[in-house]
Amino acid sequence: MLTNLVNRVMLNLTRSVNMLGKVSTIYQTFENLQPEKRLRIITAAMREFAAHGFKNASTDVIVQAAGISKGALYHYFGNKKNLYLYLFDHGIDVLANKLLCRIDLNEQDMFRRLRQIAQVKLELFQQYPNVIDFVMTANMEEDARVKADLQSRIKDLSDLRVHEALSNFDTSAFRDGIDPAKVLEIVTWTINGLVERAIRLVRSHPGRSINYQELFAEVDAYLEMLKQGFYK
Repeated sequence: MLTNLVNRVMLNLTRSVNMLGKVSTIYQTFENLQPEKRLRIITAAMREFAAHGFKNASTDVIVQAAGISKGALYHYFGNKKNLYLYLFDHGIDVLANKLLCRIDLNEQDMFRRLRQIAQVKLELFQQYPNVIDFVMTANMEEDARVKADLQSRIKDLSDLRVHEALSNFDTSAFRDGIDPAKVLEIVTWTINGLVERAIRLVRSHPGRSINYQELFAEVDAYLEMLKQGFYK
């Protein structure tokens, strides 16, 4: 789920950043807090929602962990639903901005661009674990009180996925009869599978880190085989 969501964010960066920029005006009181206090509240809320989902997450736990009163929390967000949706928008905004800074969208070779994306995914996993965990669980949230709003946000990010993904790739090197969209799916599935496996391994063995050299040697071996099959 992590890789699918990050793909959607990356493939519509400009649109998502413009949309999410409107959030600040809605929650201006919260945005005006000191950065350290904002981060403390966001971190506490993301951890609680990621661990228990929207329905079972406790605002009592959130305010205790954040070191604020429940009245202050509701003053900033109005209600639990607004808090949850703010966190989702914030999480996507963080991912979008980081991806925008780190990925060369002018890279026209599909294989090199997707490899680059895989590297950034792993960096985000290592650097923003709370954001990643929350966004992943929110992407699968089934509570009717937030599901429609979440789906609407995700749809805004994914409507143009295939078009945008292929709009700047050079497909002239593909064999005749090869569908570039299918190649994109196959290459994405391959890389995602390898990356997700590495992430699961780290999650199941606390203290263990990803061996990037080993992982990307394997990624490169698969990409080379795929190139031989799809390129002229």
